[in-house]
Amino acid sequence: MFCCQVARVRQIYTSYVPSSTEKEEIVVERVNHDADTVGNFLESYRRKKKKGIIEVEFKASIGDHCRVKLTSAIQDDVGSTYINASFVDAFKRNKAYIAAAGPTKYSLNDFWEMIWQENVSVIAMTTDIFEHARQQCEKYWHNEHAIFGQIEVWLTSTDVLSNFTVRLFHIKDVRTGKKRYVKQFQYSNWAESDKPNVSSLLEFRRRIRASYDLQDGPLLVHCGSGGGRTATFLAIDAILRRASIDGKIDIFNYIRFLMTCRQNFFRLMQHYELIYEAVSMALQCGSTTIAAPALATAVQKMAEEEEFENEFSALRKVVTDLSVGECAGGHRAENRRKSRDIMIQPPERSRPYLITQDTNESTDYINAVYVDVSS
Repeated sequence: MFCCQVARVRQIYTSYVPSSTEKEEIVVERVNHDADTVGNFLESYRRKKKKGIIEVEFKASIGDHCRVKLTSAIQDDVGSTYINASFVDAFKRNKAYIAAAGPTKYSLNDFWEMIWQENVSVIAMTTDIFEHARQQCEKYWHNEHAIFGQIEVWLTSTDVLSNFTVRLFHIKDVRTGKKRYVKQFQYSNWAESDKPNVSSLLEFRRRIRASYDLQDGPLLVHCGSGGGRTATFLAIDAILRRASIDGKIDIFNYIRFLMTCRQNFFRLMQHYELIYEAVSMALQCGSTTIAAPALATAVQKMAEEEEFENEFSALRKVVTDLSVGECAGGHRAENRRKSRDIMIQPPERSRPYLITQDTNESTDYINAVYVDVSS
């Protein structure tokens, strides 16, 4: 009996979803959003229950009020206007962001169509193409030139930094011949289950804000699923932007609002805690980046106003000391003699491991650490 029910559910589901689970857009498009009359409601309810439409309708209803709808349906023969993306409001600005899933091979054309349609000029990509041997996102650009549906895309420059990469695309609508530039910022060192370096994440945001013109369309943010990291970065940006406008911070209520925008948009406690940590660090440290030509003047000013002491004090507050556990290699009995100061040790995550050993008593430990720099 149970097997028959499972088979029936599968039959109902596949009647509303294409054979490839990647093409979920048709699910939403086939849901009837029209209101039922009182007289037709009972009949409509029985029909929906019999055909399994209620579950599909529930899925479609979450975040449907703010989803992005393509005006040019070009991606398949059913003419769907669906793309897995949602508009998200921010303080004093409607549709400040587009939160999107990383495109699949079935939605590459749609993704670029959305970028053109919504006048997107900046993309914040918070994932790698692959993480832990699992694909997170289809690579939606070519190293030189490609055409995606009606949008032609050229990669004009790539700037690889220690934690993220900046790419500049030149795009053209082949229907009209009009051209635009789109800048993409890809943060690479943030797996879904890991915690990123908060300082580098704030630098990532600073560079995005420096490139973003409020007169342009929404800021497009995406990871793999369109939840998790997308929601976290978007929240950090929105909360800090409001703080700069009216001096107020309300993390709880903004996250509560985000949860209404997309299904499973925000789920992990570690992401919630990361928002607090990033906002706290940004407020305590501010922007410390200085343009090279202005460095001499800035140093003189900082010396006169005792800003060196203030900056160093802020560093002590926001940077957590490494624990003995994080530097376990250097504290092992067999490795202690290799350090002049036993309390100055490299963390396990970023120390070089020696491959060759001179004697049986040798270990893979050396008191050294890898340090990233901008390339």
